[in-house]
Amino acid sequence: MTRPRLPLLIAAALAIAAESPAAAPAEVSLAVAPLHGPALATRAPFRMTLRVTAHTPFPTPGQSLRVELPHYHAYEGPSVPQTDRPQAPGYTCLTLAPPGAFLRVLEPRLAPVVVVTAGAGFDLVLPRPLKPGQSLEAVYGWGLPGAALAGELAVDPAVPGYKPFVCRLLEPDGAPGPVLAQASPPILAAAAMKLSAVAPAVVRPGLPFPLRLVALDPWGNRAESFRGTLTVDAPNGPVPIAFGASERGVAVTTLTAPVTPTVLRLAVRGPGKLAGRSNPVIVSDNEEGVFFGDLHVHSGDASTDAYGSFQDAYAFARDVGGLDFAAKT
Repeated sequence: MTRPRLPLLIAAALAIAAESPAAAPAEVSLAVAPLHGPALATRAPFRMTLRVTAHTPFPTPGQSLRVELPHYHAYEGPSVPQTDRPQAPGYTCLTLAPPGAFLRVLEPRLAPVVVVTAGAGFDLVLPRPLKPGQSLEAVYGWGLPGAALAGELAVDPAVPGYKPFVCRLLEPDGAPGPVLAQASPPILAAAAMKLSAVAPAVVRPGLPFPLRLVALDPWGNRAESFRGTLTVDAPNGPVPIAFGASERGVAVTTLTAPVTPTVLRLAVRGPGKLAGRSNPVIVSDNEEGVFFGDLHVHSGDASTDAYGSFQDAYAFARDVGGLDFAAKT
């Protein structure tokens, strides 16, 4: 006799129920506010929020929750968490917690030379398990804007699987338990604050040559949201270049070199105070070509002290920097 099969719909419903959040002892989430700055941000503010809602008593007695912040090369990293000074960098606030709960700050551990061996973070210690339905929240970067600051905050959502902010269970003996939540903030370029103009170092008299125009935010990201017109003071008169949605902050135009040898520095003007100048452009029949590039790119593909991909670095060198070549170290 053939055993009857469950209808496909019922089987799917059972599978979903088995994987639903209610089947876990608690729902744990990490959220990091969008970071305005580069993938390696210099003193860029951000905020991280940990939320825990218990479905069953959680965690078990003796267990705690550990939040690990990213660690970096050369002693750099986000502000060390602290719980005493609300308006100072790194202030971390615990809310909705049962009496007796506290945050235990983790200091970064440094290797003898330059590499950080473990990042900063904090442990969330509870005097007793949360009851079903109880919630708590810990906010790193509470208070004034910029209360949590990054030194070199390596956050690159383009790298598959890279989640620099981690919350894990900590066993009573201090052994690390399973990861409960991970987060990686999106990187958002700020408004255009400066202009870059890149041309070949050597061009031939009377011949066309490309000029790359880039709208940049304060940290050197391409300001993809820039809309407006840039004017190039070209040898044959002003040349307007319109930036719309399709340009995404970068446009390439073609100019014609003067017929007599000279050295050009092309000025570029935009709305408001946006302005820039190109690299020196030698107009000559006799000069050999000069090429610029970056032979020392650290990336997560080949380095232990970096997280980004070489594809990202190469695209930046080509599209934003206007370099002729790039290589990873």
